[in-house]
Amino acid sequence: MQIFKNFNKFPKYKNQEINISIGSYDGIHIGHQSIIEKLLSYPGKRGIITFSPHPLKVIYPDIQFSLLTTIYEKIEILLKEDLDFVFILNFNKELASIGAVDFIENILIKKLRVTNIVIGENFKFGHKAEGTAKFLYKCGKKYGFGVDIVSALKKDGIIVSSTAIRNLIVMGEIEKANRLLGYNYKIYGKVIRGDGRGSKKLGFPTANLSVPKDKLLPQEGVYVVAVSYLDEKYGGVLSIGKNPTFSKQRTSIEVHILNFRKNLYNKTLKLGIISRLRSQQKFETDEELSNQIKKDIEMAKVKLEKRGIFFKNKLPQ
Repeated sequence: MQIFKNFNKFPKYKNQEINISIGSYDGIHIGHQSIIEKLLSYPGKRGIITFSPHPLKVIYPDIQFSLLTTIYEKIEILLKEDLDFVFILNFNKELASIGAVDFIENILIKKLRVTNIVIGENFKFGHKAEGTAKFLYKCGKKYGFGVDIVSALKKDGIIVSSTAIRNLIVMGEIEKANRLLGYNYKIYGKVIRGDGRGSKKLGFPTANLSVPKDKLLPQEGVYVVAVSYLDEKYGGVLSIGKNPTFSKQRTSIEVHILNFRKNLYNKTLKLGIISRLRSQQKFETDEELSNQIKKDIEMAKVKLEKRGIFFKNKLPQ
């Protein structure tokens, strides 16, 4: 799969159909996956046109907006699909000001030379989202390209969308969010220096993670996770919060990896969040907290085994 950011470097693809899907694709959830599946049924070249930064961050700069998938995570997921290319459009004020017809004529036709476009039924584009899926379909008839509109999916009584998934994650409903995503929600983080309290005082070493500022974090609490490191997977317990027992003011992200004792400083860990164990709690003593961590670990093992992730030292791929 090739990645493009510049129209001048986009290949001519002579004598081949160019089939695309367009969208933010934040999360690449099961709805997105159904669109990609349809796209891949077309002969010729197949690719995704997406945006960075996310359009909402440009259109509403004063509103705090967090991503389900950073651009790096998005590309990593798309690499697993049988796509020929991903084009990352730099979404800025200039692009936001382009009308729907101009976008079709100058980008889709002139620069990308599209043959077919596969989109979701709620797709919108152009200045102030003036273009809809039905409008694009009509324009396809006029300009000579095909438009395939894929219906929205419903799962667990919820219409699948990035917004719905964000809301579930913020509420700590991680298992529901995972069903809509089609995979365990992921957090990638670099291991940084912590205060060493987990290992020295509590007997449970943790890796403190630094994650991108615009990455959406689940509601504060304790979670069961699968941890990927050097292409191996391990079971773990993740804590997100302000550590009320120690009266910390800033949110910390710490993961205890089961039966693991290697030095991970400066390494990158990939976490798949499986389920929520409990809320953050304040304990009166270190011993009370340590006893609760033991219970969390035992519960994590049970949940991992129930999902067919049999706990020994590391988890199977």
